[in-house]
Amino acid sequence: MTAETDVRAPTDLAHVRAAARRSRWGRRALWLLLVVVFGAAVIWVVWFSPLLGVTNIEVRGSTTLTAAQVRQAAGVAIGTPLARVDDAAVASRLRALPRVGAVEVRRGFPHDLVLVVEERIAVAVISTGEGWRSIDSSGDVVSAVRGPGALPVVRATGAGKDSALKVLLTLPPAVARQTRTIVASTSDDVVLTLASGDTVRWGNAGRAADKAAVLVVLQKQPGRVYDVSAPDFPSIRS
Repeated sequence: MTAETDVRAPTDLAHVRAAARRSRWGRRALWLLLVVVFGAAVIWVVWFSPLLGVTNIEVRGSTTLTAAQVRQAAGVAIGTPLARVDDAAVASRLRALPRVGAVEVRRGFPHDLVLVVEERIAVAVISTGEGWRSIDSSGDVVSAVRGPGALPVVRATGAGKDSALKVLLTLPPAVARQTRTIVASTSDDVVLTLASGDTVRWGNAGRAADKAAVLVVLQKQPGRVYDVSAPDFPSIRS
């Protein structure tokens, strides 16, 4: 009995070990299957199902544009899986709106899409063959307008136009409020016409604070043309 048992024991042990290996491989295969199924379920929920779809599109920063206009331009349908929203494409479509400058697209999982827009601000107007147009600080057209209104009129092209806009942006508020037209034949020859009808030869965009301070003093004296282009050597002409 003992000898026979000793002979069969290794065989039985091998069977036990083989069964254990099969069991381990079975458990591993089951875990692998569960991981694959779980991963597929997560991908489906995030990328394809409406469970994490867009249900609310919030618009921030718009003033002249309505939220409805921004949503329509964004082109994101309600129910679109949030993870599949193409931020770059949405931002590109929004920047195509004349008044929109910068755009930021944010996700608020699980259902919110936030569109933050920064509208371009009109700082002046220009006259074109098609009528009046408001422009921003870069000289880009913002919108069609009926006339100058409260904004100054820029009459310049090329480098002169760039310099005129730089001067406009550096004008102290007290001078800017008086300015009605800005003419520039060159980048260093910017001329302002004030609401009083007086002319100010401003020069380039440099030393704006000094020029403004000198202009305040000059305006206390009779004259029609004030030259502050060289603020250390100003002049007045009738």
